[in-house]
This record gives sequence, structure tokens and C-alpha cells, in this order.
Amino acid sequence: MKLSTRSKLATLTALTTSVLAVGAIAAPTAAAAPVQITQLTPLIGLGGGDNLNIGSAELPIGFVNETITVLVDQEQPGVSFFDGSDWCPCQLEWKNEDTGATGISSVGSGALFPKAPTRVVTGSGRISTTSSIPYGITFLPAVGSWQVP
Repeated sequence: MKLSTRSKLATLTALTTSVLAVGAIAAPTAAAAPVQITQLTPLIGLGGGDNLNIGSAELPIGFVNETITVLVDQEQPGVSFFDGSDWCPCQLEWKNEDTGATGISSVGSGALFPKAPTRVVTGSGRISTTSSIPYGITFLPAVGSWQVP
């Protein structure tokens, strides 16, 4: 039995479609892990120089109204990323409520350009933090908590 060109083309098209359909079903899908973002309450105060002498001529006093963001990524368990603007020399005192681990991390001024979030190994679990202005006056400390995978 001899097939016509049209029959050969229809058979080839059906075969190609079947192969592509099976390949699409079997192909893995690429998906980025979701990044969870938490914002701390606003940090309000006066930023000073690099010491407690608020009247020093080294750095002028400036009003601080800072919102610090915390990011966690499922693909990086036990790690928190702290991000804030370059205008505030903020200091975060964090505690892992599940393990008891504690630490102090700086966010803000002094970061290199382009600025990236500060990577901190906090461990997995519920993290709580209080943020202040170490070389200035903190009127309202930033607080918050989040879950680290």
C-alpha cells in the first residue's frame, strides 16, 4: 500500500504532536521558591555620629523614620536578610525563640553601593527582634517577628 504525500504529512504531524505532548507533560517545571517578606514597625528617633556625643560635629543629627524589611527564602533555610535605607545606622538585636540563639546585626549606613540586604544566619524557627539607633536617640524602637524555614 502506497501512501500519498498528504497522508504522509498527516501521519508525521500526528506523530510530532504526540511526541511534543508527551515531552511537555514529562518536562519538569521551573519555579523560584517564594520569598517571604516581613516589615518591622517603624523605627523613630534621631541619628547621631559614631559616638554618644550627640552634639559632635562629626555627623549631623537627623530625624529617623525607618522601616526595616526582613526577607527569608525557602532555598536558604536558617538565614534572614535585613534591609533598610542607607540613611539610618540601625542595629537589630534578634533572638531565635526556638533555639535561644541571639545576635546583633547592623543595617543601613556604611553599606557598600550597590547596597544589598544584610545576610544573617539566625537559624530556623521563630525570630523576634528589636531595632534601635545605637549612636543616637531612639524614641520608638522597631519590633517584629517572623518564621525562618
